[in-house]
Amino acid sequence: MELLCSHCESPIERQAKGYKRKSLLTLIDLKSAEKLFPGLNPREAFLCFSCVRQVYQKTKKNGKRRVFVDPNAPSCAAPSTRPASSIPGEPPPLKKLRKRLKTQMNEHDYATQDKDPGSRRPPAARRLRRGPVSQVSGFLRRRNFSSALNRLLQESGFREALIKVCGKIISNERKQMVNDLEGPFRKPFSPENLSAFSWDQTTSWAEGKAPLTVACLRSMFPPAKKIQKLTVNYSPGNKPRRMTEEEVKQMLERRICLLLSVPLYTSSLRSCFLQTAFSVEMLRHRCPVTIFSVTNSLGLSMSKTTARIHVRKLAEEHERTVKRWRDEIQVRG
Repeated sequence: MELLCSHCESPIERQAKGYKRKSLLTLIDLKSAEKLFPGLNPREAFLCFSCVRQVYQKTKKNGKRRVFVDPNAPSCAAPSTRPASSIPGEPPPLKKLRKRLKTQMNEHDYATQDKDPGSRRPPAARRLRRGPVSQVSGFLRRRNFSSALNRLLQESGFREALIKVCGKIISNERKQMVNDLEGPFRKPFSPENLSAFSWDQTTSWAEGKAPLTVACLRSMFPPAKKIQKLTVNYSPGNKPRRMTEEEVKQMLERRICLLLSVPLYTSSLRSCFLQTAFSVEMLRHRCPVTIFSVTNSLGLSMSKTTARIHVRKLAEEHERTVKRWRDEIQVRG
């Protein structure tokens, strides 16, 4: 079907991308379209380029669209001139002139080598400073902090300063976690505390005390959706499968807590809840001393001697508890 112009009904030329035409409302506004083309629907009308040239001749630009200009519009009448009166009137009052300040002219001494003050060039105009400072100020004024930080990272020396500041913040967060006596890593090791230990609560506690440290650790791991795409096979004989969202979340929380426990255990030997639990479990499975030495050097467990001391304390506490239970039973019986 051949497309025709809505005004002159001439065929519209087809181009590589669409047709060589213009929508009426993209050229002029609705009022001008009703005046120029009263018989057309302006919302459905398309013009060829010859009609577009006629529209340009009868309109003027006003913003994004053009506006119709009526050539027969009445022009503003010229102001009427007052007839000269035959009787001469009073002369107009004299204007008050400002008094000029009497200043002595600086005469130039032509015997000197200085240039004539009148021939000196005026000082150069001060240029606007358009550098990183103005750009960062504009970002901060619009509260666009991420763009301001990205702009500052392009400057030499800012990255090193940022690393120093972040290092101080992480060091203060580590001190807060170590000094928290109610923290999960400062609790004494016992079967009751071990059963009540929760990885989710430990991660929430760490995010409250050290948000920057936890954010840095989380950014070191790949996204959870990417981990879900990996196939795992924990035991021989089972088919490889993909981890669920809950398993990925639990794995990330456990590894983040383990990474946090190593610097806290290095800072203070009292923050040793996880290391004691690992050491007791390794001692229960009769692991050799070499494994204890390797894991102790990595900060994941205690030495074998310290683990035996903790196990002896647990055994003595268990014997006291059992003895107390026996005494209570005998008293009741």
